[in-house]
Amino acid sequence: MIEFFVSSDDAARARDLLSDLAQSTTVGATDPSVLTITAESQAIQIRDVTTGLTLARVSEEELQQISSHLEEDGPEQFVVDADSLESLRHAGADPRVIGALSQALGDQDQIRIAWTVDA
Repeated sequence: MIEFFVSSDDAARARDLLSDLAQSTTVGATDPSVLTITAESQAIQIRDVTTGLTLARVSEEELQQISSHLEEDGPEQFVVDADSLESLRHAGADPRVIGALSQALGDQDQIRIAWTVDA
């Protein structure tokens, strides 16, 4: 089991978002270039630390799966490299998330990603 510690403000926003999403019947993407999973799982944003670009929006369950295969690089930050992407593939992580991380990695040895709760 992996536990995540977040500020009380972030936790409250996450609860509010999940509540809103549970009541929502439609999904509307504001930026089609951002990977969006499903209405039920749009609460957590994965971004490239260096560029600040949003790479994906994932559910808490997906974040737990991703983070269990990545090296932690600080609070709410992880390192992504070719080996960790392969580990995610073997673990059955969502191919769209793997694709977004792989595209962000490009020909670099590694990148740092961070997660935040969408506001």
